[in-house]
This record gives sequence, structure tokens and C-alpha cells, in this order.
Amino acid sequence: MEQNISGTQSKETLIPAPPPTGRLISGIIVIALGSIAPLLIPLIVKSGLPAGIKVTVSGLLIFGIPELFTLAGAAILGKAGFAYVKNFLLGLLKRYAPPATVSRTRYRIGICMLSAIFVAATIEPYMGYFVTGLQRYRITYVICGDLLTLASLFVLGGDFWDKLRALFSYEAKVCLPAAGK
Repeated sequence: MEQNISGTQSKETLIPAPPPTGRLISGIIVIALGSIAPLLIPLIVKSGLPAGIKVTVSGLLIFGIPELFTLAGAAILGKAGFAYVKNFLLGLLKRYAPPATVSRTRYRIGICMLSAIFVAATIEPYMGYFVTGLQRYRITYVICGDLLTLASLFVLGGDFWDKLRALFSYEAKVCLPAAGK
């Protein structure tokens, strides 16, 4: 529970007030620049710089600059501003979260989608010998399979995510419904 303005406890969390517009825009720009820094690596690799400098700069673009820019952006935003941006982004993501429970039909469709991916991934290495062009476009098929897997997990809903998480918990036990249901 957090305290509200009058000092009393409230059950709901308070939404932080947005920081001044200049600080908000500046902080978001700095964080965004740090996030896209790794995209500059191909330019560094193709440049005429010596190999040692290319490796150093590329490493910084992956492991140093994004973190440093995120820290600088958070400092510009301040504690309340960073909380405001975080709550705003999480609010956007919650809209697209899978529902907790889904209908039986939707569940079956999701299981079919997920099963199709497992079957395709199992036979794909052998199909390259029989289907011409499969090896040439293999990365396309793999990316489509990954996207279909993610889509099937969203179709299956939140209860399935709990089942999936239970696979990795040693203490999780199966509770099957009665045979008549």
C-alpha cells in the first residue's frame, strides 16, 4: 500500500505525475538513442578503421553505450519521470497481454498451432532432401515458425503460460479434472 497526498494508506497505486515536458522528451530521446546504438555496428564494421578499434567500438555499442544512455536518460527524467514512463509503457503492454482464460475452441486452435510447429520443426531437417528450395529459404521458414509459436502462446492465453511455467518448477503437481468433466 502506498500513501496518498493526505498521508493515509490507499490500496491502489498512485500514478506519478508527468515530469516537465522538456525533461520528459530529453530523457526519452537519450534512452531511445542508447537503445538503437547497436544498430550502428554494421557501419563500424564496414568502416576503414583498424580491426582493434572496430572490435572495441562494436563492443561498446552492445554492452556499454545502451546501459550508459539508459542511466543518463533515467537521471534526466528523475525518479518520478522514470516511474511515469515505465508505468505508461507497461500500461501499453498490458493491453496486448493474453487473457487469463480462453474458450475451449480458442484453446484447441492454439494447441493445433503449437503442435503444427513442433511437427514441422521435427520433419524440416529431413524435408530438405525432398523439397527443392527449402534450404535456400530456410531462415524464412524458421522466422515464420518462431512467429507462429509466439502467436500460438498468445492464442492459448494466460492459463497456458502458467502451465508452461509449471514445467520448470520441481514442486509443481498436476491436478487433472474429474473424468466426467
